[in-house]
Amino acid sequence: MVNALDASQKEKLESYENRLEELQNEKDSLESKDRSEIVKIDKKIDQVQSKKNELIEPVRKKIEKEKRTDAFEQRNKRVQSLIDVLDVDFRMDVSVTSTEFLDKMKAYLTQQEADLNKLIKEARKQGNAREIGRLTTQKSIIQREINSLKDVVNPKTGKLEMSEAAKEAMESHGYISLDGKVAFINTETSTSEEGHNFNVAAHEFLHRLLRQTLRKNPAIGKALHKHIMKIDPEGVQNSDFRLRLIAYSENYKKIELIVMQMTQAKEDGNVQLWEELNQQLVKLESELSANQAEEVLALFSDAIYYGEIKFNENMITRVGDMLRRIFRSVGIKSVWGKPRDVWNFIRDYNRTIETGRGLRALKKELKEGIEIKGELKQDIETE
Repeated sequence: MVNALDASQKEKLESYENRLEELQNEKDSLESKDRSEIVKIDKKIDQVQSKKNELIEPVRKKIEKEKRTDAFEQRNKRVQSLIDVLDVDFRMDVSVTSTEFLDKMKAYLTQQEADLNKLIKEARKQGNAREIGRLTTQKSIIQREINSLKDVVNPKTGKLEMSEAAKEAMESHGYISLDGKVAFINTETSTSEEGHNFNVAAHEFLHRLLRQTLRKNPAIGKALHKHIMKIDPEGVQNSDFRLRLIAYSENYKKIELIVMQMTQAKEDGNVQLWEELNQQLVKLESELSANQAEEVLALFSDAIYYGEIKFNENMITRVGDMLRRIFRSVGIKSVWGKPRDVWNFIRDYNRTIETGRGLRALKKELKEGIEIKGELKQDIETE
């Protein structure tokens, strides 16, 4: 950190440290244990330490910001390399500021609406009612998003103000377009001290990767969630994964209340009540709408990347991992028969970003989707 200071700052820092040493020596050398003298010296120490902190704090923040930005950019580069090799119709659009991020979102939504109008016009010429219906549905979704981002009139002042949806968009880390072709990434929020999210590009690309599979099986997210929370319910309870997942649940108010009750039960040592509440929590969190399926798995991928969820591994599972990854390297794609297969797929996805291995299987999964059978297929059919 000292190397990041200029000459005058280094001189000031040295003077503060020398003064702190002098004051500490003065305090240590007091023959009498006069409390009032000690208090006086402690006050001086606090004042000098405060000045020292004021000097180095901006530098510390700058260094931390550079580290976060570097980690963010390195992760983006790895994802971009993956996209390039897969030769997929998908691009990342990285914005420096939240304002730029919002403007690009709006512009792309407007362009999508214009493109859909052309396609609808062409479908009408051909008399293709089914295609008209599909495109019109997409257009209505786009129009809702466009309208939600428009400025609104404040009824009290009569002035135009940014809508709540636009404010939320500016605070978000990323957004994938409805057509799945563009991931908009917000550098400002992702690399902020509060955001601290380096995995945005991988998160958004996973949406694209999963889209083909989830279109065929929209209930998979709901079916998997109950299994996710069985991994380590107490460990997952306060993780960012669960907190972020709450935001996607229609029952978030009930969930927040139960989480508070669980915290109190844990403090009281009431294990039975905690377990009962956790069962209620898992049930509520699993009641996700079909369009949230992608987000469940993308958030789960983030949790694995950040080390929030651990897997118990032994020699058998390690050998299984090795064989599975060899199969993927020669183009044998995943089959989801049980929850563990999905966890392994997401682990392998993160590993592919880091190592570049398993690309042949990933390319097939992008195009064809992933086959679902066995236990998971039965779960989906009962949802």
